[in-house]
Amino acid sequence: MRNIFHNRRRPANACALMATASLLAIAAPAHAQTSDAAPSEGQNQEIIVTAQFRSQNLQDTPIAITAMNAEMLEARSQTNITQIAAQAPNVVIQPAPGGYGSAAQVAIRGVGQGDSNLAFEPGVGVYIDDVYYSTLFGNVFDLLDLDRIEVLRGPQGTLAGKNSVGGAIKLFSKKPDGDTDGFIEGTYGSYNLLNIRAGANITLVKDKLFMRVSGTAKRTDGYLKRLDYKCVNPASTLPQQAPTSASCKIGEEGGVRQLGGRVALRFVPDDRLEFNLVGDVFLNDDQPQANKLSYASAVPGYAGPAYLTGAGNYTSYSTYSDPVTGLVLPAKNTLHPWGVSGTIDYTLSDTISLKSITAYRRQSGEFTSDADTSPQAPSSTYYTIRQSQFTQELRLNAEIGSIADFTVGGYYYKGSGVSGGRIAFFPLFDFYSDDRIKSENKSGFAHVVLHPFDGLNVTGGLRYTDESKRYDFNRHMVDGSFSPFVNPINGLSGKFSGQRWDYRVGVDYRWTPEVMTYAQFSTGFKGGGVNARPFYPNQVAAFGPEKVTAYEIGLKSDLLDRRVRINLSAFYNNFDNIQIQTATPYFNVNLPVQPDITLPNYNPAGGTFPSAVYQNVGNARMKGIELETTLKPVEGLLIDGSLSYLDFKYKRLLPQALSSGIAYGMVAPFTPKWKASIGAQYEASLGDAGSLTPRIDWAYQSSSFSDASNSVRNTLGSRSVFNARLTYRAPEKDWEASLAVTNLTKEFYYYSLFDRTTSGYVSGVPARPREWQVSIKRRF
Repeated sequence: MRNIFHNRRRPANACALMATASLLAIAAPAHAQTSDAAPSEGQNQEIIVTAQFRSQNLQDTPIAITAMNAEMLEARSQTNITQIAAQAPNVVIQPAPGGYGSAAQVAIRGVGQGDSNLAFEPGVGVYIDDVYYSTLFGNVFDLLDLDRIEVLRGPQGTLAGKNSVGGAIKLFSKKPDGDTDGFIEGTYGSYNLLNIRAGANITLVKDKLFMRVSGTAKRTDGYLKRLDYKCVNPASTLPQQAPTSASCKIGEEGGVRQLGGRVALRFVPDDRLEFNLVGDVFLNDDQPQANKLSYASAVPGYAGPAYLTGAGNYTSYSTYSDPVTGLVLPAKNTLHPWGVSGTIDYTLSDTISLKSITAYRRQSGEFTSDADTSPQAPSSTYYTIRQSQFTQELRLNAEIGSIADFTVGGYYYKGSGVSGGRIAFFPLFDFYSDDRIKSENKSGFAHVVLHPFDGLNVTGGLRYTDESKRYDFNRHMVDGSFSPFVNPINGLSGKFSGQRWDYRVGVDYRWTPEVMTYAQFSTGFKGGGVNARPFYPNQVAAFGPEKVTAYEIGLKSDLLDRRVRINLSAFYNNFDNIQIQTATPYFNVNLPVQPDITLPNYNPAGGTFPSAVYQNVGNARMKGIELETTLKPVEGLLIDGSLSYLDFKYKRLLPQALSSGIAYGMVAPFTPKWKASIGAQYEASLGDAGSLTPRIDWAYQSSSFSDASNSVRNTLGSRSVFNARLTYRAPEKDWEASLAVTNLTKEFYYYSLFDRTTSGYVSGVPARPREWQVSIKRRF
């Protein structure tokens, strides 16, 4: 197989931009130093991050990072990962449509992934305690007992490896220590929300062995009602689904039943050695994702306009049954993940340390989908997912006097999965699947920071990756008959393999204790794979990796006695070999990579239809700017805000893209041009009675598209959402009570849309309506 990884030439304007910034930094005076003074009351607090393999102040790290600690997450009423994007520039995280199960669609700076099939790689790496989570399926994490979150924007190819081409999201849980640091919190709210969260440290051996236990239990009713079409429309000839009632309600979607916990052990035998062992388990037995029909045409056999329930309400006519095949499915969405990880930190000397991170994770889930939400069309599917992974990472950190810091290491990943269930779209496409996926990744990396003189740092990074993947198709018609779309696929296998070098070069300079600037060049990639949705044998084929080459400049500042924090970044990215699911009969025409696959009667240029083939369809460029600010003008008042702009433009589209309706002038899915947020809170002292803190947050996102073939039907409209919270704290801050309201103005919009216009319908996930909740929290 020829080398499928190649880097594009740097554009002249980006080279000039980096060169100018670098010369300015080098030409600057050498006296500037980072201030070591601890922040006082009323100043912006230091946030320690580990994005470059070692602990650094956020303001000293030459990467565009949004960092959030536990206090800020609580103040914003954020309890799961889909909610953190509101304040992060050029970051989109939203619940996926029901056909993708328990998953979030994640994109940073226009690069991401929206499909949770195990065959496809994420475009944004997600990590918990430095353990990589390899799939979109199961990535809707509860923010339980966290210390902080780091959102790294831009390709992290050398620091995080494959599939962090858009960026990385890193969650860090609280470590056990000698402090009690315990809490228990109870919440009640809209849709009969009940949520209990708790956590505490336990000292097992004084100064040596510590344990932290945390857990959560949550339930809430669904916010979308499923209605009986016959009950609502008595003249219909359709059968009635349930006894007639005033509400005509036959079920709900969007409800939650979750139970989970984490146990962490920390052993510190001496000041040079530390062991951390963490185990977690979660049981999610939820209702299906809320799904509403947003468009329907009169296509025979599919959803028609009569099944639209009206804009702006939370209802559907979904039955989870198929009148053609007779299939009746339970409305469910389950996820049962568990895992264990062990981290060893060993200080070999004052300048050399070793870290080992070993982890094993396993998850399983079942979910059903009624894609068109109608009582008539054949669109019901049942999926079962099983996935496991083993990862091992080693890092050696060292310092060479005051001249350099460096890290060298290696990473290994081995994963396997099963994608099964029953797919029922039409009589010739009603089959059982039990597909098997295996993947392996090996990489080595090096990262060095040179300190030529005070205030100036020069950074270099390098990573080599060798990866492989195999997809085995096991499919059988439900009734044992022959189907030209199913039987020829059974027993076939697709393979992908490739190697890749990624690079990072950067320079940063601290001009004064308050101001630092940086410029960098970096690369990253999203792994290739095998098309998982073939209709014909020639559609069982590999596709190559996506690649990003990025140029970025930035500024980080703490001004006016550290009461004003302003962080800026600007970037220009080349985005090559973009992976998109196409509907074209052209297959592998002029592709930059030929599949590494052997099949009977394989014809890579043959035109076959229907088609739902993942392919590399072309190249694009993205450019944008990002602003984050935190203000503390007076004691007790905190104002934070963000603003981002993203411009996406296709530079080259191959025939398979053009014939699938993707055209120049369109943009990739989930790339809103503008995002903005602002939040404000004020802690008002009540003297001996404690304090009262009101907070309000506003988040805006301009319109975007959920499909690469942009149209008015898959347009996600702009949104402007307000949240509010009022918190009372007792004088000793051991008791808290809060009232929170989300989506204060009852904004109706869609998180995502599932565009099947060719079948006559579009359905989507409506955002949650206005909700309130009351919480009581006890710290001890």
